[in-house]
Amino acid sequence: MVPLSSVIEVPYGTVEESFSNYAEINPGSYAPLSVTVTYSSPTRPSDAQKVAFAWKFKLHDGLWLLDESQYRGEKVAWTDQVVVN
Repeated sequence: MVPLSSVIEVPYGTVEESFSNYAEINPGSYAPLSVTVTYSSPTRPSDAQKVAFAWKFKLHDGLWLLDESQYRGEKVAWTDQVVVN
């Protein structure tokens, strides 16, 4: 049993988080490897098209870490050269 989505009402709109591609970290413990966050507003439709993030995660020796973030289809953040002690 893992969450698939979350919808939160915020001033002037709604934020929806969608979780997918779950991986088992420990027996019975799961983490999403993909998270999409979108903002929509009935009063500001142009803003709704601008705010959408796609986050990808990886497991590094059991640690759940950000791999890459995209904003409007463009890669804007990433993690590389990870060393786990």
